[in-house]
Parts: sequence; C-alpha cells; structure tokens
Amino acid sequence: NDWFLAALALHRVAFSEQRIIFPGLSPNGGDGVSKLDSWSFLEKCRQAVETADGLGIHTYWSPQIGWPLDGAIGEVRGYVEMFPSSPIWITECSNNRGGITPATRAAQYKQFWNAMKNIRNIEGLTFFVASASHLVFNEHEEVWISNGKSLGIAAAIRS
Repeated sequence: NDWFLAALALHRVAFSEQRIIFPGLSPNGGDGVSKLDSWSFLEKCRQAVETADGLGIHTYWSPQIGWPLDGAIGEVRGYVEMFPSSPIWITECSNNRGGITPATRAAQYKQFWNAMKNIRNIEGLTFFVASASHLVFNEHEEVWISNGKSLGIAAAIRS
C-alpha cells in the first residue's frame, strides 16, 4: 500500500495525463505465512486502490475441473462491491484449462463478455492470452494466436 502510494505520487508528477490503475492480482489463497490471499491483500491496499484511477483484476474459470463460469462472474461482482467507486479493468480472464473445443471456449467467452456489460464500473476486459510463443500456453488451449497461427478461438467467436 505505502509503496504503491509513493510510486503513484511520482508517476502523477511525471505522467500527469496518464491514468494509473492498481495492478491486477491472480486470484489465489494465501499460505498464512509468506503471502495473503488476493482479497485480503486488496483490503490491506484499499487506500492505494481507491487513490489510483481504477483497479485491475484477473479472473478465471474452468467448469471441466469444478470452477464454474458463474463463479468468475460472481467474483467480478465481488470486486465491484468491495470497491464500488473504482473503475475496474479485467486485465486477464479465461477458461485456463484445456480439454474443450475452441467453439466451447468461444461460447464461454461470449457469455462472460455479455455478463460484464451488465455489471457497473467494468471499463473493459482482456482475454488471456491473445498471443504467445511459449508452448506452455498451448497446453491449456487458451491462446488465440501462437507463433502467428490462429488457434481457432477468434474464428469461433466470429461465427
């Protein structure tokens, strides 16, 4: 919190025309020793989040392993409730597991996109990962373009 507030003050002087958002955190649980869960961390950084020009968030789902899409939508609503005055950018979202077709993934992305249109304070979203060259992302089939080749998500969304 203190570090971000100090850095934000410096950036506001150097880049006065730029909006600066509090960075998105990958949702996770804390281990109780070395890190906090993402919700507790954000609460401890409340002043920094509310001083910034908005909040970046990450959210994921994978119905194939028990993480429903509705849970991710609910998680976004939780961030909005936690920071009702902050504009929110979803800087990463996706079904981050493999085993589904591009058409199924595209349908889920359309459903998520449409749900976000009805939640206040959502400024925009970026599906992870638009483009990647590392093969680890291909394993989860969430890459839109890999090494210049479309992997089918974009085509499925267009149809």
